Amino acid sequence: MMASPQPAEFATQPTPAWPQYWDKPTTVADDAAALPLIKICKKRVTVMQAAIAQARVQGRLHRAKGMSRRFLMSFSARLDALARAYANKKGALSKAPYGALGALVVAAGTLSPWRASPEKSLAYPVEKNDGSYRWVHKHGLLQYALELLTVGAAKPLANISQTQFLMKGGISKLDDWLRERLVNTNIVITVDIPRCFDVMSRTSVVDNLHLPRWVVKRVLFDPMDQAIFATHGIGDITLHNTTHNAKVGSPKRGVPQGSALAQLSSEIVIALVLEAVSAVAPTVHAASHGDNLIFLLEDVSRKEPVLSALTSAVAKHFGADVLGELTCRIDCGTPKSGFKFCRRTYRLRSGTLRKALPSDWVDSFSIKTLLRIETAHAAKDQVAFQKIERSIKGWLRYSPKNDEVLDAAIDLLTQLEIMRK
Repeated sequence: MMASPQPAEFATQPTPAWPQYWDKPTTVADDAAALPLIKICKKRVTVMQAAIAQARVQGRLHRAKGMSRRFLMSFSARLDALARAYANKKGALSKAPYGALGALVVAAGTLSPWRASPEKSLAYPVEKNDGSYRWVHKHGLLQYALELLTVGAAKPLANISQTQFLMKGGISKLDDWLRERLVNTNIVITVDIPRCFDVMSRTSVVDNLHLPRWVVKRVLFDPMDQAIFATHGIGDITLHNTTHNAKVGSPKRGVPQGSALAQLSSEIVIALVLEAVSAVAPTVHAASHGDNLIFLLEDVSRKEPVLSALTSAVAKHFGADVLGELTCRIDCGTPKSGFKFCRRTYRLRSGTLRKALPSDWVDSFSIKTLLRIETAHAAKDQVAFQKIERSIKGWLRYSPKNDEVLDAAIDLLTQLEIMRK
């Protein structure tokens, strides 16, 4: 059975004296004073999150929730969220134009997750690996800051398993986990939850996010329900107002993919599915990477109970109407015959885990990255160039180090530098 996960990244921090961080809004005269203040607030946020997590580890959930609400009202937390949002949207704080940092300090005094953001989010279609499209929501600076603020308050309370590798170490840690567990595994079951963000139960989100319901509505649900959707047309994108993702029935479903809080929400709900399946037997080991789930069974006789627990949990938290698609996506294999997970093919040979990537791994990434470079060049967006550079380096880190991958990475980085000038 899956043990109750502990937020180790926070629990190791010392427990602070909380009242000293119950700070009030302040004003600064110029940018020179604002930057040191932002750095101080960042340190305060770390200490406050440690205090929330420590209370949760000690079993004082009610106190931890109260501290989380105080975090949402803290000036330090709000300024830190605004500063991180600005750095993500506009670039490094040290290169901000004159007056921008002072404006962040002033804005932090009025930022509140209990009030709706005046900005409308834009949902635009992004092509998936199978050629279909998913709606990804893009938010403005203030809305993104609200998301970061609420994530900072909710993450120390989140019940995230250590085997949810999207947030706990990435693909490299997943590979290490497979090497350790596959030796004693007889059956491997893999599945990805269809339309995970679109059909997620909002009740499951609210009940397990441990944030005030009104805050969750304002920061997470309303931006999706009121978003401006972009219809992908031939040769262009046409804007129109409609709720493509949210269901018109009651209650509504789904969270906006692309939102920082939606990512945390999905991990929390997926943790409930992993826990339900792991409860079948101690010999069942569950893990995930995003909405891709994998179950390692030591006992062959546990296959049917695992599948039954999986479908029941998915129906509860994502809706019974996705079970047809879910069944089509369930794949069963063995370590020796091989199995596919996260677009990779794994196979255990002579006690060694071997991994193969799809044949279009390099070409598909190269084409998409070149299109992103062209778009960033046309918009003269230096922040976009920085994100593309991090994307290339991340892709290189998790790809096999062969000549094809290295040559593609060098060509992309070279093209990036040429277009950036």
